Amino acid sequence: MKKPYWLWLVPVTVTIHNAEELAYMRYYLAEYNRGLPAAVRDLLPQVTYPQFFTAVSIVTLIPFLLMAIPEHRSRHGRRTLALLVFQMVMLLNACAHVASAATASGYTPGLATAIGINFPFSVLLFREAVRSEWLTTKTLGVLVLPAALLHGPGLLGLMMVSRALTDLLDI
Repeated sequence: MKKPYWLWLVPVTVTIHNAEELAYMRYYLAEYNRGLPAAVRDLLPQVTYPQFFTAVSIVTLIPFLLMAIPEHRSRHGRRTLALLVFQMVMLLNACAHVASAATASGYTPGLATAIGINFPFSVLLFREAVRSEWLTTKTLGVLVLPAALLHGPGLLGLMMVSRALTDLLDI
């Protein structure tokens, strides 16, 4: 499969995964917020469904916006690298879903697509990226750092932006 097709699968797989999360998160959030330890509840504000919806919508749009950026014919374009970082975030997210399900002793929203789509697609995409020399194995390893920052502190920041947007729009 050619590079553009691989890269277009990034926003497609993200959309499918995020649709699963949105479909089940409305019911899961109330239980999740209730189950947080008191110290955590006092430290972090509870997440509402409109805030989660806003954050997930933004995350879903990002790879589509990245695909709209024209890329030169080189193998190592910035758009390609940005999409590969984004997919590394999704791979970390798949691992987080497995850990969350193990902690919860059952299904958590997004688990099915994390295991069934995001994890295998990530492995195949990164294997193809190295095989086709879009990046080296060393660069692939380096992608973990920005992905971890985006999946951790970046996600918390996005939730804060989502909270501000939902408060501003009174949603």
